[in-house]
Amino acid sequence: MSKKLRSRALKKKLKREREITSPSILSQIKYPIFCLHYLDTRYCLTKCNQVERASFANTIRILSKFPWTEIIAKKISGCEKIINKKSINKGMLPSIISEDEAVIGFHFHGKKPMAGIRRECVFHIIWFDPKFKLYDHG
Repeated sequence: MSKKLRSRALKKKLKREREITSPSILSQIKYPIFCLHYLDTRYCLTKCNQVERASFANTIRILSKFPWTEIIAKKISGCEKIINKKSINKGMLPSIISEDEAVIGFHFHGKKPMAGIRRECVFHIIWFDPKFKLYDHG
């Protein structure tokens, strides 16, 4: 293969990779994608019992069927928006959450909350709070 052809092939490959990881593609997806990468070890899914874990799986299955516009409009039961980050216990707010990001909570297994942040279509779950100790639930 000539040097020129290899260069073209490499450019095409890089272009495809940029297109796949491009934030513009994420902004075009209307339905939520759930990410567990940033889970806090103190409020991890492993701290939940088997029934709660099964309920979590069912909850994200249900939420995955609705577009973000309906979820945010609170047409979906079990969605709450935690506006006051100061209500979250000290030391629990990770550095990945910026000042302008809202913490969003969803209920799983009855009224037990899981909370995290939304970036584009991805909901990063940071906490599972089955014992209601993460923040003031009022």
